Amino acid sequence: MTQTPITPFSLPEILSAIRRRWIIGGLMGAVAFAAVLFLGFRSVSLYEATATVTINRERKPVEFKVDRDSGVIQDNLINTYREMLLARDVLEQTVPLAGLLSNPSYANSSEPVEVLQSRVTARTVRSTYVIEIALRDEDPQVAESALKILLDVYLAKQVRMSQ
Repeated sequence: MTQTPITPFSLPEILSAIRRRWIIGGLMGAVAFAAVLFLGFRSVSLYEATATVTINRERKPVEFKVDRDSGVIQDNLINTYREMLLARDVLEQTVPLAGLLSNPSYANSSEPVEVLQSRVTARTVRSTYVIEIALRDEDPQVAESALKILLDVYLAKQVRMSQ
């Protein structure tokens, strides 16, 4: 038994098939259009609040090596501060203090801290002691107030660590 090779459809063949079955093609197009509209209206807009934290180079929780040639501290220092900002204990304190449990996105989750963790980003600015933090939420006021509380919790932790 010989097998015939399978060849892909060409564009003229596809157009010819659509012309012959224009009702089915039209229905499929209408279903696709309706699905795009449904998903577009269903998605929730998230607003973003941003802040910038500058690290004080005088007081370090950990000593880092300095490159003798350039005098540059390794990226480990700034990354350590970024990780401390996003630490679970900071996020756990932020959720109730910011009143995030009244938000359905957090209240309906078995792990509201993970919801907050997914909505907070912190990125380091290369060759600086700056961390840019952003928090997204459905309500712009909640995003801003929650970010302020997150920073307050982080700064209080820094004060406790430096004593």
